[in-house]
Amino acid sequence: MSEVEISTAEQTRPGWVWVISVYMLLTGLYGLAKQVFMLNGIYLVPDQLRAWQEQHQSSRSWPDILVGLIHPAVNIAAAFLLIALRRRAYTLFVASLILMFVQFVLGGGPAALTNTKTPAFLATVLMLTIGLSVYGGICAYTWHLRERGVLK
Repeated sequence: MSEVEISTAEQTRPGWVWVISVYMLLTGLYGLAKQVFMLNGIYLVPDQLRAWQEQHQSSRSWPDILVGLIHPAVNIAAAFLLIALRRRAYTLFVASLILMFVQFVLGGGPAALTNTKTPAFLATVLMLTIGLSVYGGICAYTWHLRERGVLK
Protein backbone atom coordinates (compact mmCIF):
# COMPACT_ATOMS: atom_id res chain seq x y z
CA MET A 1 0.00 0.00 0.00
CA SER A 2 1.33 3.42 -0.84
CA GLU A 3 1.64 6.21 1.70
CA VAL A 4 -1.27 8.10 0.10
CA GLU A 5 -3.57 5.07 0.46
CA ILE A 6 -2.62 4.60 4.11
CA SER A 7 -3.29 8.23 5.04
CA THR A 8 -6.68 8.08 3.26
CA ALA A 9 -7.56 4.85 5.06
CA GLU A 10 -6.59 6.34 8.43
CA GLN A 11 -8.88 9.34 7.93
CA THR A 12 -12.06 7.41 7.18
CA ARG A 13 -14.67 7.67 9.86
CA PRO A 14 -16.03 4.52 11.46
CA GLY A 15 -19.72 3.91 10.74
CA TRP A 16 -20.66 4.38 14.39
CA VAL A 17 -19.20 7.89 14.31
CA TRP A 18 -21.81 8.82 11.70
CA VAL A 19 -24.64 7.07 13.56
CA ILE A 20 -23.79 8.71 16.89
CA SER A 21 -23.22 12.13 15.33
CA VAL A 22 -26.50 12.13 13.42
CA TYR A 23 -28.42 10.84 16.46
CA MET A 24 -26.90 13.44 18.81
CA LEU A 25 -27.36 16.22 16.27
CA LEU A 26 -31.04 15.39 15.74
CA THR A 27 -31.82 14.91 19.44
CA GLY A 28 -29.89 18.09 20.26
CA LEU A 29 -31.79 20.14 17.68
CA TYR A 30 -35.11 18.68 18.85
CA GLY A 31 -34.27 19.32 22.51
CA LEU A 32 -33.20 22.88 21.84
CA ALA A 33 -36.31 23.60 19.75
CA LYS A 34 -38.55 22.03 22.40
CA GLN A 35 -37.04 24.17 25.16
CA VAL A 36 -37.39 27.36 23.11
CA PHE A 37 -40.99 26.50 22.20
CA MET A 38 -41.88 25.75 25.83
CA LEU A 39 -40.37 29.06 26.96
CA ASN A 40 -42.70 30.76 24.48
CA GLY A 41 -45.77 28.80 25.59
CA ILE A 42 -45.84 26.46 22.59
CA TYR A 43 -46.18 22.81 23.64
CA LEU A 44 -45.43 19.88 21.33
CA VAL A 45 -47.78 17.46 23.06
CA PRO A 46 -51.25 16.06 22.36
CA ASP A 47 -54.20 18.02 23.75
CA GLN A 48 -54.70 15.45 26.53
CA LEU A 49 -51.26 16.32 27.97
CA ARG A 50 -51.43 20.08 27.44
CA ALA A 51 -52.59 20.94 30.98
CA TRP A 52 -49.91 18.72 32.51
CA GLN A 53 -47.24 20.29 30.27
CA GLU A 54 -48.31 23.83 31.17
CA GLN A 55 -48.25 22.97 34.88
CA HIS A 56 -44.84 21.31 34.52
CA GLN A 57 -43.40 24.30 32.64
CA SER A 58 -44.71 26.80 35.21
CA SER A 59 -43.09 24.82 38.05
CA ARG A 60 -39.62 24.66 36.45
CA SER A 61 -36.80 26.57 38.11
CA TRP A 62 -34.42 28.80 36.18
CA PRO A 63 -31.50 26.40 36.71
CA ASP A 64 -33.67 23.62 35.24
CA ILE A 65 -34.53 25.78 32.22
CA LEU A 66 -30.89 26.81 31.78
CA VAL A 67 -29.65 23.21 31.88
CA GLY A 68 -32.49 22.31 29.50
CA LEU A 69 -31.01 24.77 27.00
CA ILE A 70 -27.33 23.96 27.61
CA HIS A 71 -27.67 20.17 27.43
CA PRO A 72 -28.91 19.97 23.81
CA ALA A 73 -26.38 22.64 22.78
CA VAL A 74 -23.58 20.49 24.22
CA ASN A 75 -24.97 17.48 22.30
CA ILE A 76 -24.91 19.46 19.05
CA ALA A 77 -21.33 20.63 19.65
CA ALA A 78 -20.22 17.10 20.57
CA ALA A 79 -21.80 15.71 17.39
CA PHE A 80 -19.89 18.19 15.22
CA LEU A 81 -16.63 17.51 17.07
CA LEU A 82 -17.12 13.76 16.65
CA ILE A 83 -17.67 14.14 12.90
CA ALA A 84 -14.46 16.20 12.82
CA LEU A 85 -12.77 13.40 14.83
CA ARG A 86 -11.64 15.78 17.58
CA ARG A 87 -10.56 14.59 21.05
CA ARG A 88 -12.76 17.23 22.67
CA ALA A 89 -15.82 15.23 21.53
CA TYR A 90 -15.19 12.76 24.37
CA THR A 91 -15.08 15.58 26.93
CA LEU A 92 -18.37 17.01 25.66
CA PHE A 93 -20.07 13.61 25.69
CA VAL A 94 -19.01 13.14 29.33
CA ALA A 95 -20.32 16.66 30.06
CA SER A 96 -23.57 15.67 28.35
CA LEU A 97 -23.86 12.59 30.58
CA ILE A 98 -23.35 14.78 33.66
CA LEU A 99 -25.91 17.30 32.37
CA MET A 100 -28.38 14.43 31.91
CA PHE A 101 -28.06 13.67 35.65
CA VAL A 102 -28.36 17.34 36.58
CA GLN A 103 -31.47 17.65 34.41
CA PHE A 104 -32.88 14.50 36.04
CA VAL A 105 -32.39 15.95 39.54
CA LEU A 106 -33.62 19.46 38.69
CA GLY A 107 -36.60 18.09 36.77
CA GLY A 108 -37.91 16.21 39.78
CA GLY A 109 -36.69 12.74 38.81
CA PRO A 110 -35.81 11.65 42.36
CA ALA A 111 -39.33 12.55 43.53
CA ALA A 112 -40.80 10.33 40.79
CA LEU A 113 -38.76 7.41 42.15
CA THR A 114 -40.23 7.60 45.66
CA ASN A 115 -43.60 6.01 44.86
CA THR A 116 -43.18 2.71 43.01
CA LYS A 117 -46.92 2.33 42.38
CA THR A 118 -47.25 5.27 39.94
CA PRO A 119 -46.81 5.28 36.16
CA ALA A 120 -44.25 8.08 36.65
CA PHE A 121 -42.00 5.61 38.50
CA LEU A 122 -41.85 3.17 35.58
CA ALA A 123 -41.42 5.98 33.04
CA THR A 124 -38.61 7.51 35.08
CA VAL A 125 -36.79 4.21 35.54
CA LEU A 126 -37.15 3.46 31.83
CA MET A 127 -35.91 6.89 30.75
CA LEU A 128 -33.00 6.77 33.19
CA THR A 129 -32.00 3.27 32.08
CA ILE A 130 -32.17 4.14 28.39
CA GLY A 131 -30.38 7.45 28.94
CA LEU A 132 -27.58 5.85 30.94
CA SER A 133 -27.20 3.10 28.36
CA VAL A 134 -27.07 5.45 25.37
CA TYR A 135 -24.92 8.19 26.91
CA GLY A 136 -22.70 5.69 28.73
CA GLY A 137 -22.19 3.71 25.54
CA ILE A 138 -21.36 6.84 23.58
CA CYS A 139 -18.86 7.95 26.24
CA ALA A 140 -17.24 4.50 26.25
CA TYR A 141 -17.04 4.43 22.45
CA THR A 142 -15.55 7.92 22.14
CA TRP A 143 -13.05 7.10 24.91
CA HIS A 144 -12.08 4.00 22.90
CA LEU A 145 -11.65 6.13 19.76
CA ARG A 146 -9.56 8.63 21.69
CA GLU A 147 -7.32 5.92 23.13
CA ARG A 148 -6.83 4.35 19.68
CA GLY A 149 -5.79 7.71 18.30
CA VAL A 150 -8.75 8.06 15.96
CA LEU A 151 -9.76 11.31 17.64
CA LYS A 152 -7.04 13.94 17.22
